[in-house]
Amino acid sequence: FTVRESLALLADWEDVWSQRVRRTVEEDSPQLPDADEDQMAIDHDYRSADPEESLRTYKQSRAELVRYIRALPDSAWSRKCHREGVGEMTLFDLAVNILGHDGYHFQHTLESLKART
Repeated sequence: FTVRESLALLADWEDVWSQRVRRTVEEDSPQLPDADEDQMAIDHDYRSADPEESLRTYKQSRAELVRYIRALPDSAWSRKCHREGVGEMTLFDLAVNILGHDGYHFQHTLESLKART
């Protein structure tokens, strides 16, 4: 992914994360489908995405997700889901997964920006 595409992906994935988190909290052991990042990039035309708009969307959506999570009782962290291709996870595991996904793409974006200089 280019920097433009990475920002579009991060913005796009906020909806995926939000749905996964909310379903894990609100449903009993929901089955969460896998998502294909490469297909999402094609379907949502990441190559043409406005990076500033992607960053705004990411920041706003992430703030909403964080507000939702912060309002949850401590007992919610042990709620379980089943991720396709991964297996059983708790809400805590899912939160760690979100941060790892972000970190991977942030690292890739930084490396791409450094390579330009």
